[in-house]
Amino acid sequence: MRDHILKASRPNPSGFCLCGCGKKTDIAKWSHARSGWIKGQPKRFYAGHNTTQNRTDIFQRYEVGDNGCWNWIGRLTPFGYAPQSKIGGKAKQIHRLFYEKWKGPIPDGLVTDHLCRNRRCVNPEHLEAVTVAENNRRGNSTKISEVEIDDILMFKKIGKSNAEIGRLYGFTRQGIRAIINRKKLKGD
Repeated sequence: MRDHILKASRPNPSGFCLCGCGKKTDIAKWSHARSGWIKGQPKRFYAGHNTTQNRTDIFQRYEVGDNGCWNWIGRLTPFGYAPQSKIGGKAKQIHRLFYEKWKGPIPDGLVTDHLCRNRRCVNPEHLEAVTVAENNRRGNSTKISEVEIDDILMFKKIGKSNAEIGRLYGFTRQGIRAIINRKKLKGD
């Protein structure tokens, strides 16, 4: 069994279903890493409640940054956003789920814009419902400065990984690699 995965599983000391239904869960008869079961411990969900429609734990998967951003701590898309999740039937990007939970439905034809320019951020106060055209205008006006590029190159020279640098600037490791390669191609 993968002990390192089991250690990362979050226990459920209360013994109540984590979907919020209030039912008592069973005690796990064996360990199962993907289900998050630990032998002899209460399971995280009542049988059948760990479905994507009932998952509420995504609303706890962020860390608050110095600038007030709620940085998503799960997997990211190649573009640096929190991925899609399925709650209530339809798959939506997680930052949209956060917006809708605290601010209400996003009107038809509108998208969410990250006012903080941090794609990992899921803080509803940093999100605004705007038209696609407005979102594109705002995004195009946000460019990385030459000073920031020089800082990125300096961090790379002292041995920081692309992922570490990306966390500092709100980019994925692939985005940092693209910035570094673009700078090299220009010959600067």
